[in-house]
Amino acid sequence: LGSEAKAMTIHSDGDVEITDGDLIIGTAGHGIDFSATANSAGTMTSELLNAYEEGSWQATAAASSGSAASFTVSNSLYTKIGRMVFVRAEIRNIDTSGTTGSAGFRVTGLPFTVDVADAYGVAFADNLTLQGSRTQLSVRFDTAEFAAFMQSGGTGSETGTDHNDMNSGVTDIFFQGVYFSNQ
Repeated sequence: LGSEAKAMTIHSDGDVEITDGDLIIGTAGHGIDFSATANSAGTMTSELLNAYEEGSWQATAAASSGSAASFTVSNSLYTKIGRMVFVRAEIRNIDTSGTTGSAGFRVTGLPFTVDVADAYGVAFADNLTLQGSRTQLSVRFDTAEFAAFMQSGGTGSETGTDHNDMNSGVTDIFFQGVYFSNQ
């Protein structure tokens, strides 16, 4: 008889130790239950962690009206933990020829639906002209399933980035953010 290796041990104190391998939960709707913790503030809706996923997604150009710009995309990655979706993308060489100049620039193709309106993230760009006295760029995730690039700061109110703000063929926008999804 050969030697046997333990892959899992249940200790007398209740701890479970997995020496080698993965913990696999094979039925949808099940996961790791954290209900032993107390919620002292707010209203709890769930203590079950039942999703973790990571991968890539395909960012696609869109516009608020008219024709969309074109671009190359790289490093469009996501991680989903429970309902939180972390996304990032590098949008490069945005070509606005043939677009409606005043149409808002948008990105679609997000990996999961956006369930909470107006989730924001960070964005930065090169070869982009901010409108008026605005000084900052951010990304806003919309429940209509797109990411828009919002300009704010200075004395102007928040406004979306449009095709006129870009130097066609050389503008790049890099962004990352978090939104919630029930998918």
